[in-house]
Amino acid sequence: MKIRIFPSILTLICYFTCISCGNGISQEEKDISETADSFATRYYTWKFKDAMKYSDAKCQTYLQFISSNVHEADLNILHESTETPEITIGKVNLKDNGYATAEIKLKNVYLMDTLGTSAHFYEKSTQFLTLNRSGETWKVSSILTE
Repeated sequence: MKIRIFPSILTLICYFTCISCGNGISQEEKDISETADSFATRYYTWKFKDAMKYSDAKCQTYLQFISSNVHEADLNILHESTETPEITIGKVNLKDNGYATAEIKLKNVYLMDTLGTSAHFYEKSTQFLTLNRSGETWKVSSILTE
């Protein structure tokens, strides 16, 4: 029985190289993803005030407007719901000018998509967050639907 040492060593080198690379995700992309996740977790569970911490001034104005349009019917739907939203951060696109987008994949979520009507349930939805750099941190600037 012949032992093939070279292919085994080459395989181990490739394996450890892949592990040390961190899947090719930069620290900046990780920071964007963390901000997007923190914002989305609060926003899509209707904790608008808590989401403001991760928002720029433009988005904070939007959150104030949206929160002022939450009606009792929305609250009743949310309190009666047995579904827990699942929020996953998808692809992050870093732009050259200090902006980025983050894909948000949602399951079992209630969205206020039309003012004056109660929230609607979505089994699946994809939305996008636009983020911008604010000093050393990233802040959500806007929410776009697919």
